[in-house]
Amino acid sequence: MALESFSLMPEKSTPSWNCMIGGLGRHGRAHEALSQFRQMVRAGSRPNNVTFVSLLHGCSHGGLVDEGLKQFRDMREVYGIEPGIKHYGCIIDLMARNGRLNEAVEVIREMEIKPDSVVWGALLGACMVHGNVGLGEAMGAQMMKNLPWHDGCYVMLSDVYASNGQWDGVLGVRRMMADFGVRKEPGWSLVVNVAQRDHHKEWQCKISEGDKVREGMNTTESLNVL
Repeated sequence: MALESFSLMPEKSTPSWNCMIGGLGRHGRAHEALSQFRQMVRAGSRPNNVTFVSLLHGCSHGGLVDEGLKQFRDMREVYGIEPGIKHYGCIIDLMARNGRLNEAVEVIREMEIKPDSVVWGALLGACMVHGNVGLGEAMGAQMMKNLPWHDGCYVMLSDVYASNGQWDGVLGVRRMMADFGVRKEPGWSLVVNVAQRDHHKEWQCKISEGDKVREGMNTTESLNVL
């Protein structure tokens, strides 16, 4: 439906192309996203930084490593767009998801801007998936050095240890969190009454060490839910 409506548009602006490319990429249709990108260029619309975030995100979720790396290079060399933190986050995620962890590390080392929690998190998450504890430890240490109060650093490193059955490592990370006074942010959920959209109910769930809900707390106005 969206593609059909888009094809009927008499004039397509760069933002409209971006919406189509992004939508296809988010729904796992990376090849179609790339096809739309090529049509965009042929039509004379100039890609911008948002275009490449959408394109790289699609390549990452579609597993198109070589194509994603090509578009990342072309972004700068062909279109003169300097990569920002979101572009780096996408390209690190692209390589990490596909097991190219050492290459991802090299990209981080060569970045001209400071990596953020998303970049480090993509690499740490991949270390857990691919069972690379050594690299996970090194990246976790680097992440904690740069973001010492970010609870996600510790949680992800703990997950790397746990996924490989290294429970001493898990306990060590939890001790570090206690020593530095770092606490895991509680999760939360939002339920909206469709009939009365102005009223909603929020629960804040505090998670115990055994990953079981320990406490549910109603933080706003009560709501009747069927």
